[in-house]
Amino acid sequence: MSLKPARTVNCPQCGAPVEWVEASQYRPFCSARCKGADLGAWASGSYVIPVVNLEDKIEDDSESHPLPN
Repeated sequence: MSLKPARTVNCPQCGAPVEWVEASQYRPFCSARCKGADLGAWASGSYVIPVVNLEDKIEDDSESHPLPN
């Protein structure tokens, strides 16, 4: 019976390799420091998803592409 090698991922904070095994208690992060830094970035609002206001987008499109008479 052969054992599969552990999957390795990169720490999302610093890029260090992390083995994806139960013993890696901070996975996908390499350490408590990187895990805390990521949490701090979320808490401070550094990670945001851009939002497009659809009403503004519709108005912009109608001005740049007027309907034919």
